[in-house]
Amino acid sequence: NGSDFSSTFGAGGDQPVAGDWNGDGRQKIGVFRGGFWYLDMNGDGMWGAGDTTYKFGIPGDIPVTGDWNANPGDEKDEIGVFRGGTWYLDTNGNGYWNSGDASGTFGLPGDIPITGHWNLFWDTDEIGAFRNSYFYLDADNSMSWTGSDAVRGPFGYGGWLPVAGYWN
Repeated sequence: NGSDFSSTFGAGGDQPVAGDWNGDGRQKIGVFRGGFWYLDMNGDGMWGAGDTTYKFGIPGDIPVTGDWNANPGDEKDEIGVFRGGTWYLDTNGNGYWNSGDASGTFGLPGDIPITGHWNLFWDTDEIGAFRNSYFYLDADNSMSWTGSDAVRGPFGYGGWLPVAGYWN
């Protein structure tokens, strides 16, 4: 297919990330390395002029992406990290941890973080965790477990990895 794309971006050991970094409606690539984010802002698949580096997180964090703020007209994804059950989200979208950001405990150490749009009443993406074939979804967007949240599963077998998306 002539529309397929292949690129080399990052280095061995980097964690791949994807998101709409510039609000054009297209997902782009990036990598997370030891607390630093390297984002392909223009979507050309190469590191170059106009691309961005952020320091958000620490080595060992698991990178997450989503539209945390739903700023009208922005349509951009923001960055965040999951650390042992605690989420740190760049809700103000500036690429750095500061007073405009959000954190909360949702999940347990060892969970696999997931993000998606679980609740159509919110304009933002929400967080979740995958553990032992069950999805734990923060449906009320509180960043903590409440009675409004959802458990889905079992789905899959031991060793399976979750994939979240908009399927229909």
